[in-house]
Amino acid sequence: MLGTSAALACSDPTSAVLCLAGGSVGAWDDLHPDAARKGLAGHLGALTRGEVSPGALKILGLGSSAVIAAWVDQRGDENAGWADLVLGSVLVAGAANLINLFDLRPGRALKVAALSSLALWHRRDSAVAAVLGASLAGLPLTSLVSR
Repeated sequence: MLGTSAALACSDPTSAVLCLAGGSVGAWDDLHPDAARKGLAGHLGALTRGEVSPGALKILGLGSSAVIAAWVDQRGDENAGWADLVLGSVLVAGAANLINLFDLRPGRALKVAALSSLALWHRRDSAVAAVLGASLAGLPLTSLVSR
């Protein structure tokens, strides 16, 4: 998160801030595990009962970061409407959630992020380059040869 945000800071400051925001709520959730609640249903269920868990904060933080990222991405497109904003938000939040699902062993999420970036390399986008560079730089050498 820090590496990607730093790489984005010069070329796309808005994306850098959104990456930092999303990564921060993810880090908060990782540092404050909640064994009583698991998954989206568990954290949202607790939220409906008035209990704010670290996972619920992560859901709200990533969700709002996804909406802002989708809005920023489409703001110059006069053909984009509400459906585009909703779809873009779901795609951004879904991608963050997918990477999080791979984050069970050291280096696994970084490998998925790097491979995903390679798949999007043809776009020649600064965000793609930032994710690829930060993923490769953060990937410990031992995880390349382990399991």
